[in-house]
Amino acid sequence: NLSAATSSSFAIAAKAITVTAVASTKTYDGSTNSTGVPTITGGLVSPDTANFTQSFTNKNVGTGKTLVPSGTVSDGNSGSNYTYTFVNSTAGVIDARELTVSAAGVNKTYNGTTTATVTLSDNRVSGDVLTASYTAATFADRLSPEAADDAPAGPEGFAAPSLAAPSEGGGDSGANGSRAR
Repeated sequence: NLSAATSSSFAIAAKAITVTAVASTKTYDGSTNSTGVPTITGGLVSPDTANFTQSFTNKNVGTGKTLVPSGTVSDGNSGSNYTYTFVNSTAGVIDARELTVSAAGVNKTYNGTTTATVTLSDNRVSGDVLTASYTAATFADRLSPEAADDAPAGPEGFAAPSLAAPSEGGGDSGANGSRAR
């Protein structure tokens, strides 16, 4: 005769892991994305897989920027087999992106003057606000294209463009792009 005692009350504790953001450097692109992959201490149980990313707290140029990890483990239990401690890093750097503003001459009908009009273009990041202007542009001479090269000499009084970037604080140098003319 053998009898067995059974219990219907068992507890399986979640495994504790720490997810730490890593140093990341990028050139300004208007986003908070980071290509860094956070480190995990405490280890995962096979065949569980990590799904962690990290991001900058804001998009602005600067050093000492905060990187924040996030995510979960794919464990067949919606990540609930683990407890998570997320650790930020202040080893983020967003470098300034070169901004180029170009002036292209607009053809005109001969009128005896060297006054010209130009169209300004730039390579700003989509969504950024830029104001560029010029006070005057001139052709090299007032002759018609048959008598002279009709390419504009270029704008005069060209104002260096400025980017309007919101101040989001924390490790920002203030400008999101260097200026080139």
